[in-house]
Amino acid sequence: MKDRTQSNKSQHQVPRFYLEKFASSNGQVWNYEKQTGRVWSTSAENTACENYLYSITADDGQRIHDIDDAITRIEDTAAPLFQPLVSGEQLSDSQRYDFANFLALMFVRTNFFRRLYAELYAHRRMSCDYFIASDDSTFESHMEGFQAARGKISDEEKQKLRDLMLDPSGHIL
Repeated sequence: MKDRTQSNKSQHQVPRFYLEKFASSNGQVWNYEKQTGRVWSTSAENTACENYLYSITADDGQRIHDIDDAITRIEDTAAPLFQPLVSGEQLSDSQRYDFANFLALMFVRTNFFRRLYAELYAHRRMSCDYFIASDDSTFESHMEGFQAARGKISDEEKQKLRDLMLDPSGHIL
Protein backbone atom coordinates (compact mmCIF):
# COMPACT_ATOMS: atom_id res chain seq x y z
CA MET A 1 0.00 0.00 0.00
CA LYS A 2 1.26 3.47 -0.87
CA ASP A 3 2.34 5.63 2.08
CA ARG A 4 -0.50 8.07 2.61
CA THR A 5 1.94 10.95 3.24
CA GLN A 6 3.94 10.74 -0.02
CA SER A 7 1.78 12.95 -2.25
CA ASN A 8 2.90 16.47 -3.14
CA LYS A 9 1.77 18.98 -0.53
CA SER A 10 1.36 21.76 -3.13
CA GLN A 11 -2.01 21.08 -4.79
CA HIS A 12 -3.43 23.20 -7.62
CA GLN A 13 -6.90 24.63 -8.15
CA VAL A 14 -5.99 25.05 -11.82
CA PRO A 15 -3.87 22.29 -13.40
CA ARG A 16 -0.24 23.11 -14.17
CA PHE A 17 -0.54 21.87 -17.76
CA TYR A 18 -3.30 24.45 -18.30
CA LEU A 19 -1.46 27.27 -16.53
CA GLU A 20 1.63 26.60 -18.67
CA LYS A 21 -0.40 27.60 -21.75
CA PHE A 22 -0.44 31.15 -20.29
CA ALA A 23 3.24 31.28 -19.37
CA SER A 24 5.69 33.70 -20.98
CA SER A 25 8.77 32.46 -22.83
CA ASN A 26 10.67 32.38 -19.52
CA GLY A 27 7.94 30.23 -17.91
CA GLN A 28 6.31 32.96 -15.83
CA VAL A 29 2.55 33.35 -15.30
CA TRP A 30 1.06 36.67 -14.27
CA ASN A 31 -1.06 36.49 -11.12
CA TYR A 32 -3.61 38.93 -9.76
CA GLU A 33 -5.10 38.92 -6.28
CA LYS A 34 -8.51 40.54 -6.50
CA GLN A 35 -8.93 41.40 -2.80
CA THR A 36 -5.64 43.30 -2.48
CA GLY A 37 -4.94 44.29 -6.09
CA ARG A 38 -1.50 42.67 -5.84
CA VAL A 39 0.06 41.67 -9.19
CA TRP A 40 3.11 39.42 -9.59
CA SER A 41 4.62 36.82 -11.86
CA THR A 42 5.76 33.36 -10.88
CA SER A 43 6.01 29.88 -12.36
CA ALA A 44 2.97 27.74 -13.20
CA GLU A 45 4.19 25.45 -10.43
CA ASN A 46 3.57 28.24 -7.89
CA THR A 47 0.33 29.60 -9.35
CA ALA A 48 -3.19 28.77 -8.08
CA CYS A 49 -2.01 26.28 -5.49
CA GLU A 50 -2.30 25.72 -1.77
CA ASN A 51 -0.61 23.29 0.56
CA TYR A 52 -2.73 20.20 1.13
CA LEU A 53 -5.76 21.76 -0.58
CA TYR A 54 -7.41 18.40 -1.30
CA SER A 55 -5.86 16.39 1.53
CA ILE A 56 -7.72 15.06 4.51
CA THR A 57 -6.06 14.62 7.89
CA ALA A 58 -6.78 11.21 9.41
CA ASP A 59 -7.41 10.67 13.12
CA ASP A 60 -3.80 9.53 13.50
CA GLY A 61 -2.52 12.82 12.02
CA GLN A 62 -1.44 11.40 8.66
CA ARG A 63 -2.58 13.19 5.54
CA ILE A 64 -4.67 11.19 3.10
CA HIS A 65 -4.13 12.27 -0.50
CA ASP A 66 -6.72 10.09 -2.25
CA ILE A 67 -8.65 13.09 -3.62
CA ASP A 68 -5.50 14.70 -5.03
CA ASP A 69 -4.43 11.34 -6.49
CA ALA A 70 -7.81 11.00 -8.24
CA ILE A 71 -7.59 14.58 -9.55
CA THR A 72 -4.08 13.85 -10.86
CA ARG A 73 -5.30 10.74 -12.72
CA ILE A 74 -8.09 12.73 -14.39
CA GLU A 75 -5.68 15.54 -15.33
CA ASP A 76 -3.12 13.07 -16.68
CA THR A 77 -5.81 11.62 -18.95
CA ALA A 78 -7.03 15.04 -20.15
CA ALA A 79 -3.68 16.81 -20.62
CA PRO A 80 -2.71 15.09 -23.90
CA LEU A 81 -6.20 15.81 -25.30
CA PHE A 82 -5.99 19.55 -24.73
CA GLN A 83 -3.79 20.56 -27.70
CA PRO A 84 -5.60 18.41 -30.29
CA LEU A 85 -8.89 19.83 -29.05
CA VAL A 86 -7.63 23.42 -29.29
CA SER A 87 -6.32 22.65 -32.78
CA GLY A 88 -9.81 21.60 -33.86
CA GLU A 89 -9.17 17.88 -34.10
CA GLN A 90 -12.08 15.54 -33.48
CA LEU A 91 -11.83 13.46 -30.34
CA SER A 92 -13.08 9.89 -30.10
CA ASP A 93 -16.10 9.15 -27.92
CA SER A 94 -13.90 7.92 -25.06
CA GLN A 95 -11.63 10.97 -25.38
CA ARG A 96 -14.64 13.29 -25.27
CA TYR A 97 -15.84 11.46 -22.16
CA ASP A 98 -12.40 11.84 -20.54
CA PHE A 99 -12.25 15.54 -21.36
CA ALA A 100 -15.82 16.13 -20.14
CA ASN A 101 -14.84 14.41 -16.89
CA PHE A 102 -11.92 16.83 -16.62
CA LEU A 103 -14.17 19.87 -17.29
CA ALA A 104 -16.60 18.75 -14.60
CA LEU A 105 -13.68 18.42 -12.20
CA MET A 106 -12.53 21.95 -13.06
CA PHE A 107 -15.92 23.25 -11.95
CA VAL A 108 -16.08 21.47 -8.59
CA ARG A 109 -12.47 21.84 -7.42
CA THR A 110 -12.63 25.55 -6.60
CA ASN A 111 -12.77 27.03 -3.11
CA PHE A 112 -16.15 28.56 -4.03
CA PHE A 113 -17.65 25.16 -4.78
CA ARG A 114 -16.12 23.65 -1.64
CA ARG A 115 -17.69 26.44 0.47
CA LEU A 116 -21.01 26.02 -1.34
CA TYR A 117 -20.98 22.27 -0.72
CA ALA A 118 -20.09 22.80 2.96
CA GLU A 119 -22.94 25.29 3.38
CA LEU A 120 -25.44 23.01 1.65
CA TYR A 121 -24.30 20.09 3.77
CA ALA A 122 -24.58 22.17 6.96
CA HIS A 123 -28.10 23.34 6.06
CA ARG A 124 -29.12 19.77 5.29
CA ARG A 125 -27.65 18.60 8.59
CA MET A 126 -29.53 21.34 10.50
CA SER A 127 -32.78 20.36 8.76
CA CYS A 128 -32.28 16.72 9.71
CA ASP A 129 -31.45 17.69 13.29
CA TYR A 130 -34.60 19.80 13.49
CA PHE A 131 -36.71 16.93 12.16
CA ILE A 132 -35.19 14.51 14.70
CA ALA A 133 -35.56 16.88 17.66
CA SER A 134 -39.12 17.89 16.81
CA ASP A 135 -40.52 14.40 17.36
CA ASP A 136 -40.28 12.80 20.82
CA SER A 137 -39.95 9.17 19.72
CA THR A 138 -37.50 9.97 16.92
CA PHE A 139 -35.36 12.04 19.28
CA GLU A 140 -35.35 9.32 21.95
CA SER A 141 -34.44 6.69 19.38
CA HIS A 142 -31.49 8.77 18.17
CA MET A 143 -30.41 9.50 21.74
CA GLU A 144 -30.29 5.76 22.46
CA GLY A 145 -27.95 5.25 19.51
CA PHE A 146 -25.88 8.30 20.46
CA GLN A 147 -25.48 7.11 24.05
CA ALA A 148 -24.64 3.57 22.96
CA ALA A 149 -21.81 4.95 20.83
CA ARG A 150 -20.59 7.79 23.07
CA GLY A 151 -21.69 6.99 26.60
CA LYS A 152 -24.54 8.04 28.83
CA ILE A 153 -25.48 11.71 29.11
CA SER A 154 -27.70 13.39 31.68
CA ASP A 155 -31.27 14.43 31.00
CA GLU A 156 -30.12 18.05 31.28
CA GLU A 157 -27.46 17.48 28.58
CA LYS A 158 -30.02 15.73 26.40
CA GLN A 159 -32.37 18.70 26.70
CA LYS A 160 -29.56 21.14 25.87
CA LEU A 161 -28.74 19.09 22.78
CA ARG A 162 -32.39 18.99 21.75
CA ASP A 163 -32.70 22.76 22.20
CA LEU A 164 -29.65 23.28 19.95
CA MET A 165 -31.14 21.00 17.32
CA LEU A 166 -34.43 22.88 17.38
CA ASP A 167 -32.88 26.36 17.27
CA PRO A 168 -29.84 26.54 14.97
CA SER A 169 -29.46 30.32 15.44
CA GLY A 170 -26.38 29.71 17.58
CA HIS A 171 -24.67 27.62 14.91
CA ILE A 172 -21.86 29.12 12.91
CA LEU A 173 -21.18 27.86 9.38
